[in-house]
Amino acid sequence: MRKQTPVRRLVCDFCHSDNLLIVKNTDVFSNEVFDVIWCIKCEIGKTDFKSVKTLQSYYPVTYYGQTDRRFVGIVEVLVRLSRERRAKNVMKWHSGQTKRILDCGCGRGIMLAFLRKHDWSCVGTEFSEESSRYARALGLDVVIPFGNKDPIELVQGTSGVITAWHVLEHLNQPVRALQQFNELLEPGGLLVLEVPNFSSFQAQLSREHWIYTECPRHLLHFSPGSLARLLSHSGFEVRTTNTFSLEYGVFGLLQSLLNVFCPYKNLLFYMLRNASGKPHRFLTSLPAIISLFITLILFVPLLLISALMEGVFSLFNKGGVITVVAQKRADWSEAKDAPF
Repeated sequence: MRKQTPVRRLVCDFCHSDNLLIVKNTDVFSNEVFDVIWCIKCEIGKTDFKSVKTLQSYYPVTYYGQTDRRFVGIVEVLVRLSRERRAKNVMKWHSGQTKRILDCGCGRGIMLAFLRKHDWSCVGTEFSEESSRYARALGLDVVIPFGNKDPIELVQGTSGVITAWHVLEHLNQPVRALQQFNELLEPGGLLVLEVPNFSSFQAQLSREHWIYTECPRHLLHFSPGSLARLLSHSGFEVRTTNTFSLEYGVFGLLQSLLNVFCPYKNLLFYMLRNASGKPHRFLTSLPAIISLFITLILFVPLLLISALMEGVFSLFNKGGVITVVAQKRADWSEAKDAPF
């Protein structure tokens, strides 16, 4: 008799429910297919990462781009204005906390450079020397991994504000990360988080074609409810939650709808990147050329539809991203064993 391989019983790592939805996603760099195991009960998804390669190998040079300009022309200007808008929002949300900010995953440091001009003390963390190259060239204090240490473990002192824009989804242990943020905040300090909204209407409409699933770099996937519960469990009180974003929301829906029709995924996004940020041999394959024609035909109508729909979706907390401003609770000492 042939020996049967036992079937792996899938359960949620957070609440141990077996009420799960499996969503497949193809990595645009390696062409590997990954499963997202989404828990319907607690609304947290986890990428089923079983690759023999290290996770860092899924961050090629083209993921970051090789110059201080990642996008073409007016798009680069808009991105920089968006980062300055983040800085202005931080100054608006700031109310009595020390003007010292820790930006986890600071990228090129554009937001921190703006805050530094307004007399803020700024520290950032980044994934590697490559990803932090431009921020360090600006003279910013950027902490990067050393040995087996995570960069957040190497940060010294407390901050009045910690920001983590599109960082939490890249981490394998969100509870531990939020606890570390809490420990690094002064009493009453603010935590600002932004992550993709896996329960958004754009994610539900496009599923395996959703641009922000982005496996395996996105290890975790959240809803507004699950993120709020994780924050509460980790000693934070949520002050505001918003799911509308021109940069990520409208563009995310536009690109995801194009992905439904185009055989080459995320083509518009790569068209907007500068030469160092495009995939190898970009626009040389037949699927890419076909997708280019489809994109040119559908761009304007889908852009208008995306702007209108994303505005409506956000009214129901179903926009493409989740932006949360939370405050460290004075009555919190340590987390329980399980958040749900």
